[in-house]
Amino acid sequence: QWEDLHKQEHTFHPSNTVGVTGEALSKLEDTLPALVYVAGYAVHATLERLNCVKCRPVLSINKAINISVAQQHFKLVKELGGGSLLFPTMFAINAVAHSYIVAQELSKQAKFLKMPNQRQLVTDLTVDLLTNEESSEFDVCENGHTA
Repeated sequence: QWEDLHKQEHTFHPSNTVGVTGEALSKLEDTLPALVYVAGYAVHATLERLNCVKCRPVLSINKAINISVAQQHFKLVKELGGGSLLFPTMFAINAVAHSYIVAQELSKQAKFLKMPNQRQLVTDLTVDLLTNEESSEFDVCENGHTA
């Protein structure tokens, strides 16, 4: 049975049924503060591991900035961050939002729920979607890190 599941991992290609639309993104308004918090943690963990001065401005914004009323989605980062979380850029927030939508869409498919490595599939599909968009901000820094 494990072999069957492992084979499914390589035959299940949901990319034609999963996409991130403007409508799906607009439905995240209530969830946005939590996604920004997750993005802040992801940026913190990534920059701690990479320690790359070239990647820092792509992934985070200066935490000393004044957060305007229009940017209330930073509220959780500011209140719960304890000073170690970073304020993520819209690039980082967009990546987390796409990942969230992809995971939501895939979790509706029974075949996906039986797969052994769901996290990797969500990651791969999200990266594919983000890098194939015309307005993609994915790039490689001078140190070879892919943003």
